[in-house]
Amino acid sequence: MRTPFQFSSLAIRVLFDKPAAETVAAEVARLSLSRVLMVAMPGARSAHEFAPVADALGGRCAAIFTDARAHVPIETLEACLAAHQQANADGVVAIGGGSAIGLAKLVAARSHTPLIAVPTTYSGAEMTPFNAVTERGVKTQYRDPAMVPAAVIYDPDLTLRLPIEITGPSMMNGIAHSIEAMYAPEANPVVDLSAEMSIKLAAAALPRLAARLEERPARRDLLLAAMLAGQALAVTSMGLHHKLCHILGGAYDLPHAGVNAVILPYALAYNAPGAPVAAARIAAALGALGGTDPAGLLFDIAQGTGAPASLAALGLPETALEVIAATAAGQVYANPVPLSRPALHALLADAYAGRRPTVGAYAGA
Repeated sequence: MRTPFQFSSLAIRVLFDKPAAETVAAEVARLSLSRVLMVAMPGARSAHEFAPVADALGGRCAAIFTDARAHVPIETLEACLAAHQQANADGVVAIGGGSAIGLAKLVAARSHTPLIAVPTTYSGAEMTPFNAVTERGVKTQYRDPAMVPAAVIYDPDLTLRLPIEITGPSMMNGIAHSIEAMYAPEANPVVDLSAEMSIKLAAAALPRLAARLEERPARRDLLLAAMLAGQALAVTSMGLHHKLCHILGGAYDLPHAGVNAVILPYALAYNAPGAPVAAARIAAALGALGGTDPAGLLFDIAQGTGAPASLAALGLPETALEVIAATAAGQVYANPVPLSRPALHALLADAYAGRRPTVGAYAGA
């Protein structure tokens, strides 16, 4: 056990396995809100998710912003803030994946109004006090306690038809949050327990959903895994994995969940030698899958549950690898293994080609 340790929890009201429409309406009433701005993604799937909630809110839904975008471009944030002001909103309701919830967190914090989040994917971002904004190809992370939702509502029924090619990468994003939390400088026994349970739940549920997409107990387990992952990351800090994903997303506009799913096994292979206790616990959490190398096991999970095969499959030009390696190596942040430009280039080259990684593969690069 890690002792001594310091732990600060975030005050978030969680309503788990609850019907979204009536629960959002009840929370809006509990918070005495009268004019909320609803934030969602564009498209028919998103409309199917938020329409019943809007109906349940009735006149308390003052406006709906349906142009949330991946990586939160600064222009999108400014447009959503303008919509919030124009509606004279006294609260925000976000329904959807990380793009909608991330945008809503920023709007709630900057408008000083409460947020109710209804996640329909599995990153766990709704549980954290930070989010990034992209401006001129650079993705900048902001941390503010005001981004923490007043309430988070988890409704498995909203996720039953989420395609496997979205389900798998989204949960890999959540697993990445758990893994980075376990070897962060702020890690402690409470974080370890949340992160390990998150990884165990996800590793068991994802193969079941690959076989039967609408298995509700597996969907419920993924939402719990995402909640625990976000809870773990919320009180720690990010390392190499997320820094690489932010560079790839901000500069090259690659899909966040897909990038997380591709990069995670390689980042763990890079960092595991510097965090052997965390790596062993991660391997144990994945133990039901067989095998002892957690990087290879994560790669297998990703490939079996709809994740992109490689950075090349995501559309990254091979000429970008050296630039990304240099950019990542030039940044200063906590990481269990020192950042080496040649080693990072080797990691990115493997991720570009989709080669199965092994722990320690980049130790001598």
